[in-house]
Amino acid sequence: MGERESYSGKIERYLECCFHCLCENGLENTSTRMLADACGIAQGNLFGYYFKSKDEVIIRATDLCMRRTENHLLAMAPQTFDEVEPFIRRMPELAKTIGAELCFAYQVFLSPKYLDYGKRFMREVTQRYKSYVQVLAPRLGVPAEVLESMLFILVRASVHYAQFDEREYLEPQIDLLLAVASGLKEKYLTERKE
Repeated sequence: MGERESYSGKIERYLECCFHCLCENGLENTSTRMLADACGIAQGNLFGYYFKSKDEVIIRATDLCMRRTENHLLAMAPQTFDEVEPFIRRMPELAKTIGAELCFAYQVFLSPKYLDYGKRFMREVTQRYKSYVQVLAPRLGVPAEVLESMLFILVRASVHYAQFDEREYLEPQIDLLLAVASGLKEKYLTERKE
C-alpha cells in the first residue's frame, strides 16, 4: 500500500500546481475553478478546506516557488574565486529558464493589491543575499560590501533579461562584473600569497 501524503505535503503540491497555473494564465485571467482543476480537486475543497481565498493562494504559492528558485540559484552560487566567472556568465541564462515564473512573481509583487507583501518579500530576499555574502566574503578575502554590490547588480541584470530579453541592458553589466571579478581575484589572491 502506498504512503499517504501528509497535509503539509498536499498544501505544497497544491501551491505548486496553482503557481504554474497562475504563471501560465496570468494573475487576472486565472479563476478559482482553474486553480482547483490544476490541483485535481473540487473548488470547494481547495478554497474551503485548504485555503481561504485566491489571494492567499497567490501569495503563498508565489512565496513558496520563488523561495525554492532562489535556494536553487544560491546552491549553485560560487564558493571560490574560480567559480565566480562561470557563475556570472551562467546566471542570465539560468534566470531565463525561469523567466515565466519571474515575470509572474513581479506581476504579483508590483500589483497594488499585493505591494506590501512584495516589499516584505524583497526585504527578506535582500537579507538572505546579505547573509550569503557574509559567508562568502571571508572565503574569498573580499570585503562583503563589494560582493554584495556585485551580487545585486548580477541579480537585477539577470531578472531584467529574463523579463524583457534585452541583451543591450545585460551585456555591459556582465562585462563590468567580469572585469571587477578578475581585478578582485588578482588583487586578493596576490595579497594572500604575499
